Amino acid sequence: MSTAQYHQTWLVDFFHSFPHIDLTFQYTNSTFDPERPTYREALIFFAALPVLWCIISLLLFSCYYVVQCCKDKPKKRRKTGCLKVFIGLMVTLGCVALAFGFYGNEEANDGVDDLADSLADTNQTLQNAKHTLTVLDDLAGQISRRGVQALQNVTDSIGNGTVRVSIHLLIKTIIDKSAEFRTDIKVLQNDTGGFNLQSIKEEIDIIEFYRWLATLILNTVFVFLNLLFLIGIVKSSKCVLVTAAVGSLCCLILMWGASGFYIGVSMATGDLCSDPDLFVRRTVSGTVKKDVLEAYLTCTDNTKPFTESIVKANEAVAQATSALNKTVALAKPYNISDKIRQPVAFLRRELKYVVSNLTALNDVVNCEHIHNNYVKSVKGICDKTMIGLAFMCLMSLIVGLTITFAIAFASRTWPHFGKRRGYYPVDDTDPFLPRPPPYESYGTMRSYEREGGNSIPSLGRRSLASEQGSRPFWIEDTTAKSVNEESGATLNLPMGESPPPADFQYHPGRYSSMQQYNNLAPHPGAMQGSSEA
Repeated sequence: MSTAQYHQTWLVDFFHSFPHIDLTFQYTNSTFDPERPTYREALIFFAALPVLWCIISLLLFSCYYVVQCCKDKPKKRRKTGCLKVFIGLMVTLGCVALAFGFYGNEEANDGVDDLADSLADTNQTLQNAKHTLTVLDDLAGQISRRGVQALQNVTDSIGNGTVRVSIHLLIKTIIDKSAEFRTDIKVLQNDTGGFNLQSIKEEIDIIEFYRWLATLILNTVFVFLNLLFLIGIVKSSKCVLVTAAVGSLCCLILMWGASGFYIGVSMATGDLCSDPDLFVRRTVSGTVKKDVLEAYLTCTDNTKPFTESIVKANEAVAQATSALNKTVALAKPYNISDKIRQPVAFLRRELKYVVSNLTALNDVVNCEHIHNNYVKSVKGICDKTMIGLAFMCLMSLIVGLTITFAIAFASRTWPHFGKRRGYYPVDDTDPFLPRPPPYESYGTMRSYEREGGNSIPSLGRRSLASEQGSRPFWIEDTTAKSVNEESGATLNLPMGESPPPADFQYHPGRYSSMQQYNNLAPHPGAMQGSSEA
């Protein structure tokens, strides 16, 4: 006999060793019993610790931000290199923890899948056994009702009373053995009971799917928030850093809640795996007979639990077959072979079906197959799922702490990030733009001189004002003069007029000197000639 065995791991001992304290701060029994109120309180007690820490940290954050809002903004910006490095370390550590969280989520899901597969396989085995028992019960009824009755009707025509009585005794033996065999089948049906694992398997699948999906989404959200923190410190972007901090602060409640949930589930799993047989016995005590259940849980004797009943049924079928053969031998001298051929053939065929179904039933209900499924399900929960839960507990605690520190140091960092002034491109060919100030050469803008409260352009270090007076040469009372060095003529232009047309506008970099730019203005003599005409 080759049966699988379950060996308890150190993770089970670790979580089972947690002190079980109820909400009244009293120690309670650590045996896995979710129906007991004090046991549920012990799980809630440990699950509530991370949530309590989350509430305290949120209150501290609220007080801190209120104080920061009341303080004046720092006038002098400080260096933020150390703060950025610390935030980067926290985010990197959080990402590593999230990687282990993804692995733990998949590992826990694989363990639950093993449990579901074992339940489905065991349920299929039980259903096959029930179907075989139903077939055997029908065969026993067919033998008693149809076959034996038809045989008795034929043998009643035998004239020899002694032979007829002997044949009737043999037929009665067939009936008794069929009834005995049917009784054994009923015992097997009662022992297996109406136990159906399909509904349990479907419920586990639904719960596990939503748990796996929720954990996957939560971990993905925190990966995205960690990337935002990295982008914020690399780009020195106050907007990105504030967005990451606010988003992390909102999601921090979910992470600490997940941490409490996984701590409670890990404790419960450790308690269950410390003695899984006890929980199974208590769960199915009213559905399956105790000796049958023990045979499947331990499987120390391969002949149990139904081998004895099956052997008795096989013996009854063999005796019924022997009685049938003797009946045929006694009836042979009386020339009724043609009459008894059909009922005898029917009985032999039915008895043959019974033997084959009993053999198949013995293979189905053998304890080795169901016990191996049981051990597979226990290993799935207590090995794979236990490891996955441990990783997710560790991940949620580390990510919660790293995000908390990252938010705290980010709030000390972003006040020292200045606003970035973007470049606004200007269309220099727009004719309605004001005329740019004169340039001595490209890239050099002259300073402004103030006179009479009006701001006027000057020529930098050396003034372009007229040597005869202090006023600039192009301003004359309320009009402006445009000077042409070639003719010496002046052109009076009213102040406040529209800028020159687009043909005479300034193009940066196109002219090497102010002289070339001024030569673009209309010749004064030409304008006077056109006015006289």
